[in-house]
Amino acid sequence: CQLRSCSKDDRDTVDSTKFVASKLKISESRSEMSEGKTIVRCDIDTFTIWFIGKENITRVDRGWNGEIIEGLSEVTQENRYDVTRRFLQKITNNGVIQLNSLELECIGFDYPENWKPKCDILRVVNLPDQYYLNWIRNLSENSPKLKTLEIRCWGEYPEIDRIENKGISSDRITVEGAKKRLELFLKYGKKEDQLELRFLKPESFDAEMNLFSTSLVIKTEGKDETGDFTGKIIGGFENVHGVRNPRDIECILFDETMRIWCTLPYEHDPIPHALYPF
Repeated sequence: CQLRSCSKDDRDTVDSTKFVASKLKISESRSEMSEGKTIVRCDIDTFTIWFIGKENITRVDRGWNGEIIEGLSEVTQENRYDVTRRFLQKITNNGVIQLNSLELECIGFDYPENWKPKCDILRVVNLPDQYYLNWIRNLSENSPKLKTLEIRCWGEYPEIDRIENKGISSDRITVEGAKKRLELFLKYGKKEDQLELRFLKPESFDAEMNLFSTSLVIKTEGKDETGDFTGKIIGGFENVHGVRNPRDIECILFDETMRIWCTLPYEHDPIPHALYPF
């Protein structure tokens, strides 16, 4: 669909196009023009659609590369969240949309019914308490093979105690959740896979006591009172892919964040690349 040359009569065509996108970001911000008005923004690669309004009046703007396309704006007597959810359904194929990455930031509405995005990378930033858990549960169910999950939320959120992806960064992971994820990685991880976890360090944390199951055979190489730990997992686990090589395991404290890194040993011990560059 050539959005630059679309006329006002082509709005339905634009909205009903089944996007094949690599990235979808949904965010919400306050409008400075009126109290109670917010702007819900959906970025699908280089296409952007804005849902601007409060209560039951919404203006919809469409754009390309962040610039509004004149003639494609409209005003509807509906709540902006209802219009947003309907748009998210329109860009799917029977509820399913394939994405490389999905990012959610500060959105103030609940999970759309029958919406089934499948993605490799999921980032969640500051969702309201009342919607947070429903978004996480549904997204995790629809994208069971997530490679990276990053959660940056503040407030009294339910803790995450079940994690099934290779990389996760969150202040809501429990130690028990990290322990379960390590066990899944040792069982299902392929030879080339790497595991990285980041979470807030609890007041009392000892990797040997809290992170490793009693069946694992651990060779300790370094340990101190801050919780830092380096060593190798040399046995005590079965891998479905037949990987029997010892795994390097490293637990390092950065400020209040504990970083867990597990991988096959490097021949020349290079500095590993972080999954989260920002």
